[in-house]
Amino acid sequence: MESTLDNHTATLQIRSDQDSFEYLKTPYTGNLKLENTLEIITHVSIHPTQFHTQLNVEAEAHLNQHVIVRLVNDHGKLTRMFGWYLLKGINVTSITQLNNLDKGSYNLQILNKEGELIFTQAVFKA
Repeated sequence: MESTLDNHTATLQIRSDQDSFEYLKTPYTGNLKLENTLEIITHVSIHPTQFHTQLNVEAEAHLNQHVIVRLVNDHGKLTRMFGWYLLKGINVTSITQLNNLDKGSYNLQILNKEGELIFTQAVFKA
């Protein structure tokens, strides 16, 4: 998908296999806010997107930055939340002990330090 916004090109590339989706932004991506996104995250990968007990999140940051990671169910209820200090470069974390969550659809969200949503990805509890 490609579109033009005020002389800026927004491109969303999706690579998929059975267990993961990968969003790359060059320089902006569809689910990311357009303001200041290049300063925070340049790449996010979540796998597996159909999880049982754990989600792995990889984020590449342009600068050192505090972010908030949230897992919200399809009714909008917050099920997990934690702060994550991203260092410039590739950062990896795991969200564990998810076996007690109900089966269904969830959104993994990343917010900047101002609380603005900068990334969201649907994931599914099998």
